[in-house]
Amino acid sequence: MKAIIHIGLNKTGTSSIQRFLHENRQQLLQHGYYYPEPQDHSCAHHAVAREVEKTGKSDPLNALVSEAKRHGADLLLSSEHFHTLKDLSPIRKSLRGLKREVVVYVREHTRYMTSWYQQSVQSQVFTSTFPEFIQQFSKPHMPVLQAWKKIADRKGMFIKGYQRENLPEGDVRHDFLERLGISDRADFNFSEDSNLSITGNLLLAKRILNNFLMQSECLEAAHEVTRIAEKNGRYTGTLNIGDEMINKIYWMYEEDRKALR
Repeated sequence: MKAIIHIGLNKTGTSSIQRFLHENRQQLLQHGYYYPEPQDHSCAHHAVAREVEKTGKSDPLNALVSEAKRHGADLLLSSEHFHTLKDLSPIRKSLRGLKREVVVYVREHTRYMTSWYQQSVQSQVFTSTFPEFIQQFSKPHMPVLQAWKKIADRKGMFIKGYQRENLPEGDVRHDFLERLGISDRADFNFSEDSNLSITGNLLLAKRILNNFLMQSECLEAAHEVTRIAEKNGRYTGTLNIGDEMINKIYWMYEEDRKALR
């Protein structure tokens, strides 16, 4: 039996992958993969990762391993929260005796930070400027990859750069199925996938509005700005940060970039 854990990273099509896997749980099972029903009414296994982090115990994973065995299938999990775990010993303990694969997509640092910032402002009550953000949330990739490499089997660590132009059919879902070795996709449901990022004056307006929002109002406000962006394409796309800021990010992650080459 094998366990496959998709750990993100965030802003690399994780939500798209997770919605797809959840919608196609039965099709995956027919191909020998058990994707457990998430406990928190989402499409991913965030609750499992949070429980492991909170308790430091492997019980949540042990239960899922047992479920997969009952189905006679390999266990398939996905949550970007897995890559934020500091202590991976519960993961290692729970998966002992199983074949282990770790799947992770990484993104060029400038695109990663700008996309992450846009999402933070759009979907949360985040009020920092982008220059403040990159100082507050410095996040090199290599420490995460090195830690999870110790969880995976010797040849079980799969790292891929996230550039849509390099993905099969420009779709990370197709790339993920390739990683699972599934070539016959006729029975899989590829529903329309839309995850707009707001930019321009709409992003600025939402950041200012965040100063006055309660956390409970966050979801409704995020839906409203997304609707505005869907109606007016000039408010969507990548964040333009200028050459000076791009060079600063290059410098901040110079060692990380070298190690990833």
